[in-house]
Amino acid sequence: DASMYQAALHLNLVSESVKDRVELAKINLGAAKYCAYRSAFSDSAVFLRKGLKLIETKSKKEDEKWAKNFDLAMELTESLAKMEFILGKLDACKATNREVLFR
Repeated sequence: DASMYQAALHLNLVSESVKDRVELAKINLGAAKYCAYRSAFSDSAVFLRKGLKLIETKSKKEDEKWAKNFDLAMELTESLAKMEFILGKLDACKATNREVLFR
């Protein structure tokens, strides 16, 4: 809803100092869903990318993101692929879909 959107906007500004990055990634997912519902697909994609970035570990190993937060990573990635398709970013959509297929 709108409150999730507002929370994500504000918390993303200070995301480097947020301790629970997984919770903030979930808030970004909620904001992305709100944006998609409102047909703000580009904004939705921004929140989804931010959510994925938040659940990356310090080691930057892609597999760790999936191992530690599989369901969240899957939902963020699948949703991002949908937004990229809707936005006509087909190469990005294919790359995102490949990431999902290899999990």
